[in-house]
Amino acid sequence: GGEAMGESMDIIAKLEGDSPVLKPATGRTDIKEWQAKTADIQRMLTRPRLAKTPLAEFQTKSARETYANNHKTFDEMLPKTDELLASFNKSLEELEDMLDSDESVSPGGIGYDDIEIFPRIRTLTMVKGVEFPPKLKSYAEKMSERCDIPLFYYCAS
Repeated sequence: GGEAMGESMDIIAKLEGDSPVLKPATGRTDIKEWQAKTADIQRMLTRPRLAKTPLAEFQTKSARETYANNHKTFDEMLPKTDELLASFNKSLEELEDMLDSDESVSPGGIGYDDIEIFPRIRTLTMVKGVEFPPKLKSYAEKMSERCDIPLFYYCAS
């Protein structure tokens, strides 16, 4: 019998089993607070742009239309991008200060904290005008290379 696993972090933990490669989550409250504080603005910046990326899940017209219909209010955010970025770019400086290095979020190397942060940073690369501070930009580029997952600078809007 199998077991249901609703969270991707549970899947990763199951795959790692008794021989973990990733450092354990640190439970850093500063990172969690930053995520909570910036979640709404991140959604306002990225959701109107997601369906315009070349991701496989948006390759059909019906998929793009379904996404757009389910996220209509976010399209209203596009004209407010400059206003949203004015405050959001400052928050990226706060996040940069939280990074242990441009190699990993927390001390000791790549771990579960990186799995929480890297996808958010990657998604933000689709937003033209996001100003990543140097260490945070280097972190994103190194993680992209390590994971063989491209950033979205090439299709940013």
